[in-house]
Amino acid sequence: MTDERKPWERREDETSKAYAGFVAYLQLGPQRSLVAAHRGIYGDPKQGPKRDEAPSFFKQWSVDFDWVARARAFDDYEMAEKLAAREQVREEARQVAVEAAREAVEQVIELMRGNGPVTERGAPAGSDVMAAAKTILELAGVTVPAGSTLRVSQTRGGSTDPDGDDTPTELLVIELERP
Repeated sequence: MTDERKPWERREDETSKAYAGFVAYLQLGPQRSLVAAHRGIYGDPKQGPKRDEAPSFFKQWSVDFDWVARARAFDDYEMAEKLAAREQVREEARQVAVEAAREAVEQVIELMRGNGPVTERGAPAGSDVMAAAKTILELAGVTVPAGSTLRVSQTRGGSTDPDGDDTPTELLVIELERP
C-alpha cells in the first residue's frame, strides 16, 4: 500500500509559513488571489505603493510550491466529491421511490383482490386504490390532471422464467384518460 500525498498537503520542503500562506490561498476558493491570501494572514496594509500587490516572498512561495496547480487539483477533487455525493443522494432517492412504488402496487393489488376493476368513482375501497394508483403514477413522473378518469384493473398473465417454465403473474393495469 502506498502512502501517496495529496497535492494540497504540505510538501516536505515547504516551511510552515509557506504552507500557511498556501492554506490561506487555498481557502479562498476558485476566485483566490495572492493579495487576498496575504491579507488573510498579515492583514490589510494601511498605506504604501504596493497595497494591491502581494510581497515578493509571497509570490516566490507561490511559484516555488506550485500553489496554482495544487489549488486547481484541490478544486477538482472537491468538485468530484460533491458530484459523487449528489449522485449517491439521487440513487438513494431512486431506491426509495422504487420501494414506495412497489409497496403501492402491492397495496393496489391487495385492495383489488375480488373487487374487479375500480374507477375513480368506485366504492370506498376504490378510493384507497385510486390514491395508491396516483402515487404510482406520481413516482413514475406522470401528472394526473384534474378531471381525468383513472381506471385500475388487474389481470393474470404468464411469463417464461429462465428455466422455460410458464409462471403465472398478476399484472396491474392503470389507465389514465386525460380531459
